[in-house]
Amino acid sequence: MSMIACEQSTVGGNRLGVEVKFMSKLSGEFEKFMDNHFGRHDDIQTKHSKWMGQKEKDLGALERTADAFEKRMEQLANDAERWMSDQEKRLKK
Repeated sequence: MSMIACEQSTVGGNRLGVEVKFMSKLSGEFEKFMDNHFGRHDDIQTKHSKWMGQKEKDLGALERTADAFEKRMEQLANDAERWMSDQEKRLKK
């Protein structure tokens, strides 16, 4: 091998080593970025899931309250009708 070929090989080998180190570092940085990105996504997903779970509980409580209110209103309407019927019967006597 000539002296020029040997120098080119060494320079090319060093360049290849630098490129491999650069790609390795770039790969590591990309993995950190993706881990951070997905970590934030997971945090947001967890927070949203907790929020939705709480809203479902709130909705369930609201439905139970609405049902109780509706039953109470029906009971009051029936009581009012009974009272009015009793008043009519008294007036007719």
